[in-house]
Order: sequence, then structure tokens, then C-alpha cells
Amino acid sequence: GVPLWSLEIALAVRGLGQSVKIGVVVPCDLQDEGWTEDWRDRYYKVIEKADSAPALPLEYTDLCETDEDLYDAADRYMVDNCDIVIAVTAGDAMPDAVGYAHNKNRPIIYIDSDTLEVTQ
Repeated sequence: GVPLWSLEIALAVRGLGQSVKIGVVVPCDLQDEGWTEDWRDRYYKVIEKADSAPALPLEYTDLCETDEDLYDAADRYMVDNCDIVIAVTAGDAMPDAVGYAHNKNRPIIYIDSDTLEVTQ
């Protein structure tokens, strides 16, 4: 959903001549299992055009043996390696990654998916 759309928008902005660095973190090899062919094709097109698309680094691989969600680990990795976070939220619901970004003192831009209101 939103992550893929955001990446596609970033690619379109870069296509207009803007300098945009695009990174995708692959949380696990089988994350696209169960996706429709259209979504899978769109995902791999974005990865091909991204500046970087690493799988989770080795220090995160021990998560495979725990109950921790690999997607949460990927979110934390992205927050650890970014300058600003853009969070698309629904009303008062805040994803765990937003709390993590707040604790890391990252600037956060919020977009409410219901109202499209943008706040910092």
C-alpha cells in the first residue's frame, strides 16, 4: 500500500529532475508471497530503480529466530538510516515506527490518510 505508493511517487519526482535518494529495505526473502502479480511487478520495478535495496543487515538476522516482526525491524532500520520520516497515519493511530522515530529525535512529517492534513 502506502510504502509502495510512496516509492513510486519518489521515482516520479526524481523523473522530473529532482534529487531524491531512494532506499528500500527488504525485511525477508518471502515478503511478496501471496501478492498479486501486479503488486509484485510494481515492487520489483521500484527495487530495480532504487539507489539501494538491501536485505536486513546481518545484525538483524537473529530476529528470524524470535517472535519479533521482521517488518518492524525493517522500519527501525529505515529510521536509523534516514534524515526525516514521513508517516502516513489514520487518525490517532500511530505505527510503532513513528514512536521509534520520535525516540530517535528524527523530524517527522505526519499525513493523515483520512483528511490528508499534513503536520509536523
